[in-house]
Amino acid sequence: MKRIKPKYLLLLAMFVTITVVNYYQPQPLDWKPTLAENDKIPFGNYILRQMLPQLFHGHRVSTNFVTPYEWETKTTDSLQNIIFVTTELNKMDSLSWDVLQNMVENGSSIFIATNTLPSYIAKSLKTKIESTYTINDSIGGNSLVARPFSAAKKYQFNKIGLQNYFTSYDTLNTKVLGHDAADSINFISIQWGEGQILLHSSPLVFTNFGMLHQQNHQYIAHCLSYLPNRNTLWDEAYHPYSEANSSLLRVIFNNRALNAAWQMLLAMTILMVFLYNRRRQRAIPVVKPPQNTSLAFAYTIARLYQNRANHHDAGLKRIQYFNDKLRTQYGISITTFSAEEIAKAATKTGVEPKYFQKLADMIQHFSRSTKVSEYNLISLNELLETIYQKLKKN
Repeated sequence: MKRIKPKYLLLLAMFVTITVVNYYQPQPLDWKPTLAENDKIPFGNYILRQMLPQLFHGHRVSTNFVTPYEWETKTTDSLQNIIFVTTELNKMDSLSWDVLQNMVENGSSIFIATNTLPSYIAKSLKTKIESTYTINDSIGGNSLVARPFSAAKKYQFNKIGLQNYFTSYDTLNTKVLGHDAADSINFISIQWGEGQILLHSSPLVFTNFGMLHQQNHQYIAHCLSYLPNRNTLWDEAYHPYSEANSSLLRVIFNNRALNAAWQMLLAMTILMVFLYNRRRQRAIPVVKPPQNTSLAFAYTIARLYQNRANHHDAGLKRIQYFNDKLRTQYGISITTFSAEEIAKAATKTGVEPKYFQKLADMIQHFSRSTKVSEYNLISLNELLETIYQKLKKN
């Protein structure tokens, strides 16, 4: 088994250490305005969502994650309350708004807390919202002026900073329900067919932070008390950080430790790719060894002599090569093939004299003739090959 290199163990230790440190490090307060029902951060709506079953006692409170245009018929035909607390109502399309209008005309009620209205909604309701920034990062003096509540009771909301109010509305069908400290209207009720639309211009008032400050939960409960006691639908489709608007990596990005680990993983991956490309050896080219073409050359020459049928010349070449071999390896020079030269050649090579005598006869035949047969060439070749084999043994 191969041992793990120390540098990899060091990288693993660094990764684990950074992840653990980030996990146990105190997290700063998250002031992100999610307005989501499961978020317990200051600008989440966990407390309000948990309070709704008490406000509408004996009736079902459910959560919606899709647009009204996608609702089933049994949802749109039933009389119910629909609550929108969002800063992203401008994401609602006109088809969904038409569905809501038809439901209100048939007797349903809608509560909308938002700081912006899409142009087609503002036009249909004849309503306009404007905003101003407060110097002390809070809005105070919020009160309900319609009976049974008294305008003398004031509520202070901190960490909001943006003061929203209605500058115009349909006076014929609209009832003013609340003011802020500047006596600007921030809460109205619009009669629409057999139902009503409640509009509040400060959605951050209804968050966890607003609920827990002093007695502000009373103000929020009073605002929602204008809704009849019946089945209620809490909307999550138009929240800025709803499930429909979040990425698949939302859990990682919302957790500091996981987010730090994710960033380090990306950094280490990029570093590994960079170092790998630098250290990677270039491909070694395959160099083929030089080929021995001697046999191919000999075969080509032999085919040439065969095609030309020049057996005499081929035989002389074979005799010449044989004499050269005897001269270079054994120091023998045979010219006349006399008895003395044959005996000397047999002694030095170890080949019987009869083979040299037979070779001498063939050489004389090739020397005297100008043309020989194929049979003569084959006989010469076989004799020379026999002598070569004898030489190898000796």
